[in-house]
Amino acid sequence: MPTYHNLKHSANDDAILDKVLQYLAKEEGFSDKPYLDPNGKQWNIGYGSKIDTTKPGWKNMRISKQQGLQRLKADYIKHRNFAQDALERNGYKNPSGRLLDGLGLLFFNTAWGDIAQSKRFKDAVKTASNGNEDSLIALARSINTVDGKYNALIDSRRKAENEYSIVTGK
Repeated sequence: MPTYHNLKHSANDDAILDKVLQYLAKEEGFSDKPYLDPNGKQWNIGYGSKIDTTKPGWKNMRISKQQGLQRLKADYIKHRNFAQDALERNGYKNPSGRLLDGLGLLFFNTAWGDIAQSKRFKDAVKTASNGNEDSLIALARSINTVDGKYNALIDSRRKAENEYSIVTGK
């Protein structure tokens, strides 16, 4: 399982990770069998974990809630670490835990590779590097499209994340 980067937080990293996972589990919901993601592009299981549909028997897969939570944790940590790596590749060193958690939530639920390569992301990183992390938080909050088209489900998710304390810093 990937490791959770130990970064600046106002509380214990594990306690914050638990809060994020509880939030994601609530938002994603649980399914013990494969289901088509609302974006219509991938099959998931558990709490939104992508399934490798090239493996034989994937349609008959079943998991417990505990297994779903383990997958969720590994998926979220992977996305949060990707956020840190994307920031560092663009010259932003030592991002706050608040920022990484906000971007981790965003990348968990979007085509993060496209976002991290975008000019908007790179410009926001430059602004954040000058001491204004809110530029990246604002970018995360503004992503509400799928394939360049407005998506009400994604917009609703961004609004929920905006209200969530880890993203807003409240």
